[in-house]
Amino acid sequence: MANLKRKIKDSGLGRWLLMPSRLRTAFTNGQPSLGARLSWLFRSRETANFTYETTELGKRHLADFVALVTGIEAPAARGFIDELASDQEFSRFVRERTEAGPWKHSSDPLGRPAKRYLYYAFARALKPRLILEAGMDKGLGTCILNLAARRNVAEGHPCEVVGLDQDLDRVFLAVEPWVPRESLQIGDSPTLITGLGRPIDLFIHDTTNDPDHERQQFAALEGALASDGVVISAWHTEALREFADRTGRMCLMFQDSPQGHWYPGSKLGVVFARRR
Repeated sequence: MANLKRKIKDSGLGRWLLMPSRLRTAFTNGQPSLGARLSWLFRSRETANFTYETTELGKRHLADFVALVTGIEAPAARGFIDELASDQEFSRFVRERTEAGPWKHSSDPLGRPAKRYLYYAFARALKPRLILEAGMDKGLGTCILNLAARRNVAEGHPCEVVGLDQDLDRVFLAVEPWVPRESLQIGDSPTLITGLGRPIDLFIHDTTNDPDHERQQFAALEGALASDGVVISAWHTEALREFADRTGRMCLMFQDSPQGHWYPGSKLGVVFARRR
């Protein structure tokens, strides 16, 4: 068999004779199946910012990542992940609100956290006094961050979430009782960051990865981020890397692991000060 493959490779027709094998490799190795794509096409309603459940292995990696950055034990980090995954009241709220909301034809009602598991675990592990989320989309992450804040407060750790966006009409999930209306602000994120007047302990960057906007936003954040503050970005970009270098922080990338979805997963940049 090895000799036959070598002869095929060395022949003038080798490239074309090997095409079926190469096609099989291209469409089966490291790529979601056609069935997964078709299943999503007919079962999901989403067009962007996808939601999905995370694989069991992905949750284990996520717990280790959170433990590494925050200094807590990995089992405690995993406990926060499971805490969100098992919250039936929250899942019911997302389902009912989505079905009754104005964007129900482009939103899935299952409340699957996807990359927001990372948001929640960091919010629970760090016990931040102020969380700022720049870019809320439909508001799923906003609700999840407020859920973490509520549990922190119940445990004796004051925690406030402020959400920023340029269009609050689309943030249909961020409503009472999950999200206080007064915590939502509309406007340009660099201006609003500067105007807060308080140290930001956890910053969620999910506006845009336009380099100019990112650099303006991170420039404003330099004077506003707490000394031990953490930044989670929906993108792992050069601007984020530059921000980490300028402020003497570490910058790592985390990729989540979708379960049963064709999307390969979000690559999240995390900037943090090393904890000694």
